Amino acid sequence: MYGVSALVMMMLLLLLRQRLPVMRTSAVSESWFRLMSSMLALLCTDRVLQICGVLALLTFAGALVALYMLFYATGSGLGAMVPGSAGRRFVCPAPA
Repeated sequence: MYGVSALVMMMLLLLLRQRLPVMRTSAVSESWFRLMSSMLALLCTDRVLQICGVLALLTFAGALVALYMLFYATGSGLGAMVPGSAGRRFVCPAPA
């Protein structure tokens, strides 16, 4: 099955290489600072990019919170990194 898939991919590669136009590269290269400033200008002016940026930020934050909760619930969080605490959770001592 993998061989058939590889053969189809090679056929598509040859077909697309013949059909697609040649992409020309520009001789002028932009500096990194100029590129970043243009991206910042786009972020400040383009409403769709602003909305997508906020949604991506919230998605990333939600994934981090879910990952933290997973590690906390399984007991493999920060306590598991302490030498000699293999799988044991920290328990506060009872007040005297």
